[in-house]
Amino acid sequence: MENYDKRTEELLLEMANKENQHNKRLMTAMWTIMIVSVVALYAIIAVVTTLIPEGPIQLVIIIVTLILFMIPCFIALKLETEAGFYECKNCHHKFVPTYKEVVMAMHTGTTRHLKCPECSKRTWCKKVLK
Repeated sequence: MENYDKRTEELLLEMANKENQHNKRLMTAMWTIMIVSVVALYAIIAVVTTLIPEGPIQLVIIIVTLILFMIPCFIALKLETEAGFYECKNCHHKFVPTYKEVVMAMHTGTTRHLKCPECSKRTWCKKVLK
C-alpha cells in the first residue's frame, strides 16, 4: 500500500510537470506569434508607405494589412486563454475565463480585468501558469 501511494504521488508530480511544460510552450508560442506579427505589420506598412504613392490603393492595402494582423492576435489570445489560470487579486481564487471574457476584458500584458467567479468582484487578475 505504501509503495502504491508513493507511485501515485510520483505520477501526479509527473503530470503536474507536463502540464507546466505545456503551459510554458503555449505562452512561448503566443509571444512568438505576437512579436512576429507586429514586426511583419510594421514592415508591410513601411514598405507600402514608401513604395506606393498616397491614394486609395495605399489606404486599402494598409486597411487589409491591419485586418489580417488581427487574425494572429486572436490566435495568440486563444493560446493565452488555454495556458494556465487567472488568479483573483481579492480572494486568490484561480479560474479559467471564457474566450469571450478574455477578448472583452481590459488588459495590460497578460493581466486582465476580469470578474472572479468565486467572490464575484471585478479585479485585475494575473496570469498564473502553475
